[in-house]
Amino acid sequence: MTGRVCAMGYDSAFFGNAFADFYDRVYPESPDVEDAAGVIVTLCGVGGSVLELGVGTGRHAVAFVRHGLRVHGVDASQRMVEKLGERDHLGQVAVTVADFTQCVVSERFDVVFLGLNTLWELPTQELQLATLRNAGQQLAAGGRLVVDVSEPTRLHSRQSPQVAMHDIGGEAVLVSATRVNPFRQHTVVSFSIIEPGVIHKLQEVSRYVWPSELDLMAGVAGLVLTDRWSDWAGTPYSPGAERLISVYRRARG
Repeated sequence: MTGRVCAMGYDSAFFGNAFADFYDRVYPESPDVEDAAGVIVTLCGVGGSVLELGVGTGRHAVAFVRHGLRVHGVDASQRMVEKLGERDHLGQVAVTVADFTQCVVSERFDVVFLGLNTLWELPTQELQLATLRNAGQQLAAGGRLVVDVSEPTRLHSRQSPQVAMHDIGGEAVLVSATRVNPFRQHTVVSFSIIEPGVIHKLQEVSRYVWPSELDLMAGVAGLVLTDRWSDWAGTPYSPGAERLISVYRRARG
């Protein structure tokens, strides 16, 4: 999952460990999880293998298992992985607790998957490139890397902070303030989760990427774009779409 920029560098586990108890309430599962699983099955075939980087609480990973895939997830946050275990009652998702920018699993996969905005949650271009390079090295012959991010245009043009309030259940209210730094391509979201008698405060720093930049980083990592959609139904991508779903293969092999 995401991390933070701190005085000693990037802490890949910090945000996930701090946010695990609230993550699925703040970002509830949507129907497109099943749609994504259908696409991944098409890419790797029933019984194929998937590596999910930033597996988090496992919403995608468990859906992939339901569709007959073998799944290995990597996440730096032990607390997030514990939440995955609550969802994956039978322990069908293999898990490694590690920084996915560097972790190498001892097999090669038909699909490596970076779910919605996982790549963004790495706060520097260097970390994003390292992740793409690492992902490409773990693809089997003919395998595909799938990267799902939001389309950045509307975010980039935001002129002022955006404040929102949501009821997230269990007597808890979420207040979030989102600021955009267009020069660094950063979004900073400050969360206040208000429960009876306590307020939890967290901050998430993300770095959004443009389609051309994503393709350039992928190229440096030895990957070639094969498909790009604006949703899991395969709608061709066009500027202004809400999603940017990109599929890559290794340039050689």
